Order: sequence, then C-alpha cells, then structure tokens
Amino acid sequence: MKTYTADVVLAAAAEVGEGPCWDAATERLIWVDILAHQVHTFDPVTGVDTAVDVGADVGAAVPTTDGSLILALPNGLARLHDGVVTHIVDIEADLPGNRFNDAKTDPRGRLFADTMHYDQAPGQAGLYKYDGVGVITVASGVGLGNGLGWSPDGAVMYFTDSLTNRVDQFDYDLETGTATDRRPLIQFDLQPGQLPDGLCVDDDGCLWVAIFGCGEVRRVSPDGDVIGVVSLPASQITSCAFGPGGVLYVTSAAMGVRDREPLAGALFAVRTDTTGRPATPFRWS
Repeated sequence: MKTYTADVVLAAAAEVGEGPCWDAATERLIWVDILAHQVHTFDPVTGVDTAVDVGADVGAAVPTTDGSLILALPNGLARLHDGVVTHIVDIEADLPGNRFNDAKTDPRGRLFADTMHYDQAPGQAGLYKYDGVGVITVASGVGLGNGLGWSPDGAVMYFTDSLTNRVDQFDYDLETGTATDRRPLIQFDLQPGQLPDGLCVDDDGCLWVAIFGCGEVRRVSPDGDVIGVVSLPASQITSCAFGPGGVLYVTSAAMGVRDREPLAGALFAVRTDTTGRPATPFRWS
C-alpha cells in the first residue's frame, strides 16, 4: 500500500474546515469554516488566505461561471458576489434542525448538495440537485450527507452517508443529470468516533476519502479497495481536493480538540503521484 505524507500550508485553526475546491479561473483554493460562518480563498503561491463572513453556517462554497460563489447555507442556497450574500432557493426550510454539509458540481456544472441534522439524528437529511431552475430530491432518509464526486468519465457518482461508514455509488447519466441504482462501494471498518467524511476523485478514477477521527485520507480504487493512505498530524480530517500538479489539499477541524492538537484545523498539502480535476463552475440557467 502506498503511503503519503502531508505538509502544513496554512495553520488556520479552523473550527470546522471543510469543502475545499480548486477554482481554475482564479488559481485559488476555495474552502469554508462551517461554524465560523467563513468562506476562505487561499493562494498557494503567496500563502495569503482571505475570509468573508457570510453570517450563517456554510457547508460549501462552489465557483460559478460568472465569478461569484454559490453557497450551501442552513436552509438553502445563496450567491456570494462582491461580499454580498443573496438568497437563491429554500431547501429544507421546514427542518430547522438540519444544515447543509457538502456541495459539489457534476462535470456539466449542475450542483448537488447534501444535509445533516445538527445532532446527527439518523434518517433526517437528504441529497439534492439544483440546476439553476429547480430542486430535485436525489436521496432521502440520509443520516449525515457528505462526500460527493464523479468518475473521470462521469458515468458514476459517489456519495457518503457518514453515519453508515460507507461510500455509495450511483449510475450517472451526464446528459440528464440523473443518478440511479445506488449501491455500496466500500464499507469502512472504523472505531467509535471515526467516520468517512469528504472525498474527491483523481484522474485515475480512484477516490481520496477523508477519515474523520483518525487523521487519515484513504485512497480507494474504483473496485472499493484501499490502495493508499495519507497520514496527517491532526485527527479530525474533513475533506480534500486536487489542485494543480497533483497536489491534494486537505482540510481539518479543531472543534473539541484544539487544546491537545496544535495543528487541528490546519490546511494541509500532499504531493501525490496522480492528478485531479478542478471544480467545474456551476452554470447559471
């Protein structure tokens, strides 16, 4: 099994760092600190990181075709442009105990976003698709919606319900944006307090899955075998995304462990032997 090591690129001490994605248009990494209500932009060349307070828990921030960001907020989606947040659409507004937890675009720029209950109550959340026109429920009865990704050819969509300790896969129709035939890809054998979190997919079709609670990102083959491990100096690893040159950026959370883990909440970078694609900008209809 291949092993990888990580370097600290930003000692952010984020409460819950999450949702990294590479914006090719600006050559910056977008990431969020969910509970601090912050959307961050990190320049790996200068090491400068800037943050905007969006006034609410923010599960993800995704680049769009017009240079703004689309945000996953507690009760729906919003647009961030020039520091101004504008509400777009309500989703789960009738479930105040839920919030959005992750969001990504498919290879055609449609947005998929998932939710979780604040108390992690099983079966209370969902997975949704937004194409700029309307919202479609993709999966209901979700416990803790998390990592999303697509195979390089777009024929498979991956989705994690963290409370199941499992990453699932769907058959995916790129032309219609339809996900069908949900089935398990990998069932992780984890200790209490550990769970699969965010993920990304490399150009070889392998998944890189953050394992919250044990300080690892695991590389998983399309057949569901663990073939690589990144060891990190922080336990609460939340998500990952590829930047240029095969660099994997990894977010983490300091919530609850700040006093005993000096690098909790940091942003890390890993030199890998593969590459991954930047985020596809969300396409406004």
